[in-house]
Amino acid sequence: MKSFWVATRLALVISIALSVLPNSIRIVVAQRGPVTLPLGSIVVVRLDEQVTGKTHSAGASVSASVARDVVVDSVLVIRVGTPVDVTVAQASKAGMVGQAGDIALNIEQTTTVDNQVVFLRGMLAAEGQGATGASVGAGVVLCPLFLMMKGKEGVINAGTEFRAKTQNVVSVQEPESQK
Repeated sequence: MKSFWVATRLALVISIALSVLPNSIRIVVAQRGPVTLPLGSIVVVRLDEQVTGKTHSAGASVSASVARDVVVDSVLVIRVGTPVDVTVAQASKAGMVGQAGDIALNIEQTTTVDNQVVFLRGMLAAEGQGATGASVGAGVVLCPLFLMMKGKEGVINAGTEFRAKTQNVVSVQEPESQK
């Protein structure tokens, strides 16, 4: 008889716990505070257009976006596809006498899911192949027309992915749609 009452109490406690527990979990999730995107967090950026010293000049904007979601403590902080501000830091066209062209990009900023600015630090550069030695050598020995040989352009192709690091700490509030 005693074991019957113990079993009955145990069943009652379990049924109350199971009926209350899901609501408790929802309350905890709903009261979840902001998450912090720390300084130095990695953001993978994808270049959305091809860039060369021939097509872009210093100071020009370049189309780029976040290549992978940035997640902190299981909370989406920066969504894939979010635009990233990228500018051309340096650009030069390939020149005569085999001089190579080059291009360098600065990764500057993006935004979080709650529209806060995240400053980024990152750079990507490319230099074309030069032919100065061959041009001068052949020009002196064979024909001055070889001095007009151009080097190759520095090219960064669309779809190139590279890493940037966050430059500020941001406290991000999880949007209602993620809860």
